[in-house]
Amino acid sequence: MTAVILLGAVVAGLVVQAFFTLRQTNAFSAAVRDLRRYGAVAVGGAGRRYRGGTTFVAIATDDTGRITKAISLSGWTTLARPRALALAEGVDLPRLRSDDPIGSLDPRAREALRNAAQTLQSHLGRHPEKYRAPDPLTNRPSR
Repeated sequence: MTAVILLGAVVAGLVVQAFFTLRQTNAFSAAVRDLRRYGAVAVGGAGRRYRGGTTFVAIATDDTGRITKAISLSGWTTLARPRALALAEGVDLPRLRSDDPIGSLDPRAREALRNAAQTLQSHLGRHPEKYRAPDPLTNRPSR
């Protein structure tokens, strides 16, 4: 009987964890979708899963390669939610790709920003016509 109760508790814990993970994933995905209104979007990640946690950063850039908006998801638990990353706004992609410090960002957020900037800059270089900031009236890429 004790084994059944223990197994039931483990299964219930896994179901609760899966539920909170789903909520966290949906919240970050919705925040990234919202960033698309501000320009081309890329997501970067950094850190270790069990040593200090992982940080995910999503950035949106305008046609000139400046960050228009950025969000960060960092925390030890599935209760963490995306937060605005105001220190990155207004910074250009080449500076994000370099090792220059940006305000008081922690090293994981800085590395995640670098990863997102590298991804975005490589895509912008290959397909510049696809990643223009949307026209605010039509919400379609400007030409």
